[in-house]
Amino acid sequence: MHTHRFVSPARKLRLAVMEASISMVATLLPAIEPVDYVTVTPSAKSPIGRTVLKPNIGRYTTGMWTKRYLREQLLMALAGRAGEELVFGSEELPSRN
Repeated sequence: MHTHRFVSPARKLRLAVMEASISMVATLLPAIEPVDYVTVTPSAKSPIGRTVLKPNIGRYTTGMWTKRYLREQLLMALAGRAGEELVFGSEELPSRN
């Protein structure tokens, strides 16, 4: 299924900004795994694009999550919204109640 055909150019730009922001922040945060790949094209697997990190098998098998790692995970989760605000301005963001 080619979901990207039904996404407007404005929405594609917004998705690209969000994924670029997430991948940039992931790259800059030292506790986060390296970025494996990024896609900004919506698909059946991911309707909003994806930033995929290389898995750290040791971290997942031991369940050892440091406070720094968890804090950086939160920063990465908020990066897309922050990128939208920087590029489009806070007045142009959709309300998320």
